[in-house]
Amino acid sequence: GVDLELIFISPYVKDLCETAERDHPNSLIANNAGGDVFSFQASAQAGGGRIRIRLEKEHEQWDSMDHDCPDAVVGLNTELTSPLMYLTLLRLARCGIPFCFSAHTKPSLRRFELVTFPDIINRWNKKERSVLMPPLKVPPMEIKLNPFNGIVGREQVMLLVPNLVNGYLLVSKP
Repeated sequence: GVDLELIFISPYVKDLCETAERDHPNSLIANNAGGDVFSFQASAQAGGGRIRIRLEKEHEQWDSMDHDCPDAVVGLNTELTSPLMYLTLLRLARCGIPFCFSAHTKPSLRRFELVTFPDIINRWNKKERSVLMPPLKVPPMEIKLNPFNGIVGREQVMLLVPNLVNGYLLVSKP
């Protein structure tokens, strides 16, 4: 069977857990924050796989956690150009972790793919790399239309390009 553990980590998840513990102490989240909010174990006849879903209440970012590298990272409507994401992106590149990030517009992902991420890697290689660690490389990436995007009305007039909630995916398979 296949075991799958989904850990949701973000400032919003941390805030949700804190709000639930403070305002709704009998809720599923308050009683399980930091632990599994959902768990399912398939029977041996069905393959014995397991799925666990956990909300991370102590950390706002994956980089601040003392866990092993995950098998993959998925970011929904992630602000890839924010300085807070740089350490996460460097760790993904260093560990060779496949990732998938979604965004509202294809041009924002294209800029990240062609300019921002290579620039982050190049600056790290020039300034921060130790002698014992080989230089990082930009993993191969592909931009796709997300078949599961959320088509909703958008009031962002300043975006003069097609945009959808979780509309486009940037997929890396190192």
